[in-house]
Amino acid sequence: MKYSHHHHTHIGPSLFPVHLYRYSEVVEEAPPRFPPPPKSDKWGRIDYFFCYHLGIGIMWLIVGFIQIYKAKAGGWSLFHKTNWKAHRVFGRVAILIVCAHIFMMAIMTRENPVNQHPIILFGYGGMILRALSNVRQGVKYARLTAKSNGDEKSCYKKKHEMYMFFVYARTTVGSGTIRVAAWALWFVGQFLS
Repeated sequence: MKYSHHHHTHIGPSLFPVHLYRYSEVVEEAPPRFPPPPKSDKWGRIDYFFCYHLGIGIMWLIVGFIQIYKAKAGGWSLFHKTNWKAHRVFGRVAILIVCAHIFMMAIMTRENPVNQHPIILFGYGGMILRALSNVRQGVKYARLTAKSNGDEKSCYKKKHEMYMFFVYARTTVGSGTIRVAAWALWFVGQFLS
């Protein structure tokens, strides 16, 4: 930060002068912390990345919530067999959507439209790999649940629920979710204020 030394006054003892500057006399020179956005068309296509990521993310947020909420006894039907079958059918839809969401996360990480720091990209890569691993484990235990009986079935079912909840929690917590939640709270607040 550079200051112009014109038109200033001293206040207080001469040993500790306090300089008063006009706002127009202060010139800030703050170099960017990270490199500026790339000059390629990636920066111009940021709305494309945002819209697809947001659209698929909201779909997964809703579908995942429904799948978890309806997984309880009597969620889809009062009959156990029908309830389990509906859970499996809707589960396939949920898997397709969460895979699309993870795929979009991978594309955004690879394209890096806002030129984020490599350390941040490395963290995103770890999140993507962990999410894919959790999906794989969740599907694996869902299949084992369908093929087993008794206590073994109950154990596999718990593992399936645990891994799929991890997928939901880890893929819905991010800057996009925070921004959407903040916008929703702001929108509701317009009617309450």
